Amino acid sequence: MYKRQAYANTAAARTFERPLADIAGHTVDRITDHRVRTDQVAAVLDRGGEGPEDIVMGENTGFPRYLNVSAAPMEDASGKPVAAVLSFRDHTIREKYRADLELHRARLEETVVRRTDELAKTVERLQREKAEREHAERTKEQSEARFHELADLLPELVYETDPAGQLTYMNRHGFEATGYDPEDLESGFAGPDLFIPAERAAALEDMTRRMGGEDDTVREYTVLRKDGSTYPALLRSMPLVHDGELVGLRGLLLDIGQRKELELQLRQSQRLEAIGQLAGGVAHDFNNLLTVILGTSFFIRKELPAEGRGPTDLATLERAAERASQLTRQLLAFSRKQVLERRHVQLNTVIEELQVMLARLIGEDIEIGLGLDAALGLTE
Repeated sequence: MYKRQAYANTAAARTFERPLADIAGHTVDRITDHRVRTDQVAAVLDRGGEGPEDIVMGENTGFPRYLNVSAAPMEDASGKPVAAVLSFRDHTIREKYRADLELHRARLEETVVRRTDELAKTVERLQREKAEREHAERTKEQSEARFHELADLLPELVYETDPAGQLTYMNRHGFEATGYDPEDLESGFAGPDLFIPAERAAALEDMTRRMGGEDDTVREYTVLRKDGSTYPALLRSMPLVHDGELVGLRGLLLDIGQRKELELQLRQSQRLEAIGQLAGGVAHDFNNLLTVILGTSFFIRKELPAEGRGPTDLATLERAAERASQLTRQLLAFSRKQVLERRHVQLNTVIEELQVMLARLIGEDIEIGLGLDAALGLTE
């Protein structure tokens, strides 16, 4: 019993790829290439039937077929098993889809693993870049803080602007020198507004050129303080660049008011020196003329009689010439063209003579008062 096939439908012929004549009358062993044996069918049916069970056929051909097999007994009227009904369900396509699904799942898992690894590397790189950026930001902030600390120690005005030319920083001396305060910068303060209105257009043009790196010439401007007063200053500035990007301008204003005053004093001193040299030259020539006058007066006195008006007038001439000679000696001493020699003098007399010369120099609007000591002796 259960050894040979008594019936097979057309679906069986398609499933096993055999003609119906080649299926009927043959054992299940042969039809299924020994994947299902007759004794297995008998054992199953003796237990009342069993299934389903999967078998694979045609592995060696390169085109395997997947079949689902179930068995059920066929009984007679008394309930005795007389035959077996074998049902073969072809689910090759399902298996193919399942295999494709497994392949895709494996590829997907591989992709997920690869992408996860790439994501982990990307996260690690981003974290490293973030740490480097944060370190760079901290370094930049520390550098700016050190710069501002050093700038606050300078006796010159140091400032910074943004690319639009608005002031963003001014050191302590800058606030002290101009009278402005940090609130003025926070409310908006253009760099050219540091100067008098007549120079702001030129300052703005100069600022634009400097931001473009076209000009680094030191120029003189007039700084306008908050109270309206001014002072001259030399401006030197340079572009402020971070990470290759222009972020503003950094400049220094050097107050040259004191230098200008010293230059004025120097020019006045040079003029006085020139006047002194001129006076010395005139005094030297005048002294030569006085020598001639005094010498001629000496010879005239010898020829005049002792009595009369002549000797009196001649004495007046000699006193005037002597006073003129003293004045020329003072001018020569002032111009340092006369060799000075140490000698004993009466200070009261020297001061009185000096008073006469000073009175002519300082003008009539200034009065000179003397407090002389009559008991003062000679002084070397």
